Amino acid sequence: MKKIKNLVLVVLFFATATILAQTKISGIVLDETGQPLPGANVVEKGSSNGTSTDFDGNFVLKVKSNKGVAIISFVGYKNTYTAYTKGGDIGSIQLVPDGNTL
Repeated sequence: MKKIKNLVLVVLFFATATILAQTKISGIVLDETGQPLPGANVVEKGSSNGTSTDFDGNFVLKVKSNKGVAIISFVGYKNTYTAYTKGGDIGSIQLVPDGNTL
């Protein structure tokens, strides 16, 4: 019985650590004129974890670690890589038009 109790405690500890390890990052995506870009993609680099910006260009993304890189993309613009070191607001991200579009 004591072994089962210890096993349950270890499993609960790791489950809690995994849940608490997730962090939220947020920000706003802007175009070259400073206007919000609704529908821009924000993805955690190295994963398929991502979200899209809302009508006002705002986003909130749950990331798996406290530091990493967010990739921001939108059709007609160059991808932007933004590093984050802890959760919270990573600020305004201004995308640059891609000169190779038709």
